[in-house]
Amino acid sequence: MVNYTSLGAKAVKSLSGYSLKDLIIGSEGTLGVVTEVTMWLYPTPRKSINALIPFPTLNDAIKSVPAILASGVVPTTVEFMGRKVIDLWEKYYNEKFPVDTGDGFILLRFDAFTDGELQAELKQAVATTKQFKSAPPIVLDANSEEAKTIWKCREDLLLAIQKSTPKMDEVDICVPINHIPDVLDQ
Repeated sequence: MVNYTSLGAKAVKSLSGYSLKDLIIGSEGTLGVVTEVTMWLYPTPRKSINALIPFPTLNDAIKSVPAILASGVVPTTVEFMGRKVIDLWEKYYNEKFPVDTGDGFILLRFDAFTDGELQAELKQAVATTKQFKSAPPIVLDANSEEAKTIWKCREDLLLAIQKSTPKMDEVDICVPINHIPDVLDQ
């Protein structure tokens, strides 16, 4: 038994070899106990926007996410939603989703210190999604009522699905981003 092992480093450039740190963290306490943690704390960004980007299909929406991340854009949040479950949400919560077009959506949140940073990230993300037949994004202030409705919908989707069928088994799976469309097709 190892009494003390240091995993990771203060230097960013220490990423060679096996990632024992991720193995310990991912084992959720079954392979070891974390007794000391050193973290970098960043100041809270002052500005936030949400971008809801419609696509012709849910697969188109999901396939755009790895491309967005590969383009260097780092959104604070990336979520996807399909029209079928949004329709269930509208039915069971008696609310209206603010966007009528599209069968698949990605919801991006960007946080930054300046408007210029926000616009640059958004512009790159939107340019990247065009190859996946995206419609123009709906860009909303993070505190707007429309943004709150969209996030409420996203948070309530599982409950809407559960209300629609007695034959549902909630399963939390972990799949590489580029294989999510394969899982949804199955």
